Amino acid sequence: MIENVKGVTEADRAEAIDTLNKLAVESVNGDREEAHMQGDGVLCGLLSDLGFDDVVEAYHRIEKWFA
Repeated sequence: MIENVKGVTEADRAEAIDTLNKLAVESVNGDREEAHMQGDGVLCGLLSDLGFDDVVEAYHRIEKWFA
């Protein structure tokens, strides 16, 4: 479980999963590019909350295939 890992709680985990599930539906029925960008934000936010800011910074240096 993620709970108590650098301030990330089960509620944070559940919220991220819920948001990603909604984005998965949106990606099928709507704007795939926007859903993917928002999903990136959710995952990068969790990584930052876990103390992996350097990983997020490295990821942001990769040229995206969308946008």
